[in-house]
Amino acid sequence: MDSPSSQRPMNMTNSKSSQSRPSSPRLVKAGTAFKKGSGGGFLIHRHNWKPRYLVLTLDALLYFDHQDGHLKGSVDLSDVYDTLALEIMPKDCHKTGHSAASEWRLRINTPSRQFVMAASCERDMREWVEALLSVFRANERRRSDTNRRQQATSSAVSSQWTTNHPQVLCGTTMTF
Repeated sequence: MDSPSSQRPMNMTNSKSSQSRPSSPRLVKAGTAFKKGSGGGFLIHRHNWKPRYLVLTLDALLYFDHQDGHLKGSVDLSDVYDTLALEIMPKDCHKTGHSAASEWRLRINTPSRQFVMAASCERDMREWVEALLSVFRANERRRSDTNRRQQATSSAVSSQWTTNHPQVLCGTTMTF
């Protein structure tokens, strides 16, 4: 039997994945890691570790079943700007038990959820860290550019308004 790290999804395009496909599908990194479950079992709320094939784009982290390639879920990263959203080796997530997940763990904190993953080794974890941080920095640049454009547009509209309507000043009408 192949190890989870050698597995690749056979089909990354199904009806579910086409609905969840990010708007900017540029691939940043892809590979196999373990994802910590949400603990939403029926009776026992275990946080099992499952091998997943991860695909990181500029907007999202998609995770697929490592054997059949079906999309299992995604993490929206478009609103993650702060590098502090990434925790390396979180203290409350150390290795216990006999799971196949390694000790090389990361937590991504987004406005809507947390995503915990375990890389196969330290080098792989560092590669995921660099890739995720590059996405967060790109989001910050995009947000800053958008803010600058909005401020420039607002300033231009305000300037044009006062030039074309000199009698209106500070909300009062002045007569000449």
